[in-house]
Amino acid sequence: MRNCSSQAEYYTASIPDLAPPDYDAGMENWRDRFKARFEYLKRTEGLTQPKLAEKVGVSQPTISTWLSTDPTAQRTPENDEQFDRLADALGMHPAELRYGVSPMTEEARLREEAWKRLSPDNQKAVKEVIRALIDQTDRNGNISGNK
Repeated sequence: MRNCSSQAEYYTASIPDLAPPDYDAGMENWRDRFKARFEYLKRTEGLTQPKLAEKVGVSQPTISTWLSTDPTAQRTPENDEQFDRLADALGMHPAELRYGVSPMTEEARLREEAWKRLSPDNQKAVKEVIRALIDQTDRNGNISGNK
């Protein structure tokens, strides 16, 4: 658990401030995510550079260049379509590959919209209710006194 004084604080610490993510900052690390996913699929499913190149519709040297640590090499797909095909071949959503974020589910989007409509005082009250419920919840998910 993070440096939090209670289980409730741990869970509510992740309630967003709802500042929009800085997507450009995450883009610089796309290659790290690509390399990690490629290495994982290489170990678990026997994926090779030629097989990946075929799935993406590029040459094997292109895949090698994208994986390269050589700062002079072209290290990014040429266009959105290549990025999307690469993400699909790796079993990832394009946003996850590009920025390290998973696409928001409809439920999460609705929660975020509702959260944004709350005043700061109401947001604070909701967090307090969540903390109280978490503190009263046992390992089986039952609130103390309820079975």
